[in-house]
Amino acid sequence: MIEEKRKSQTAADQSNLPLTRWNNVSSAQQVTRPTSLSSLGYVNLEELSHYPWYVGELDRVRAEQLIKGLPMGTFLVRFSRARSQYAISISYFNERYEVKHLKVEMGDNRFYLDTDLYFASLVELVNHYEDHNLRQSFRALDTTLKIPVKAIITGFAIALHDFEATAPNMVSFRRNDLVIILSKKDSERGWWRGMVNGRMGYFPCSYVIEKEDFG
Repeated sequence: MIEEKRKSQTAADQSNLPLTRWNNVSSAQQVTRPTSLSSLGYVNLEELSHYPWYVGELDRVRAEQLIKGLPMGTFLVRFSRARSQYAISISYFNERYEVKHLKVEMGDNRFYLDTDLYFASLVELVNHYEDHNLRQSFRALDTTLKIPVKAIITGFAIALHDFEATAPNMVSFRRNDLVIILSKKDSERGWWRGMVNGRMGYFPCSYVIEKEDFG
């Protein structure tokens, strides 16, 4: 008798639960909306590493250093350890070059930037916005994901010494500055072409040491 009362009470409690906005969607399509991937960490990291837009763990400051000043629509996908979630950083020009950061949210193993569009994987999300203007989700961002960062950037280096440009086609830097390598085609002459803090130009390759990762 006690057990029957418990079952009856449970059924009554469940019938009084509030309805959610997802009640008109099948259970297979229902999506919860956590704000981060803290319980998941990297998702399919090995599968992402070979994509020309994925750079692994990177904070927003370093992301801005990497792509600010590159052609509009140049983008990267990174994992933010501070927020425990993926983010897209994209170079954008609106009177001046800047970098926009878009948080990739996740719920029930689906990825989204906009609550009207859900994707089964991070790759599918990126593929969609390579073909569709981000303006459909972000009114002030009139571009697609155009150029994956690795299609432009050859590598990265840290400055070992200060270098002062002596010609307009050179770029100055200070010791420990991050130097983005754009081209090595003049290596035999001892020069590489790169970018430092949004400024592009040639610099002596002996003044820097290459890094193996993007961080």
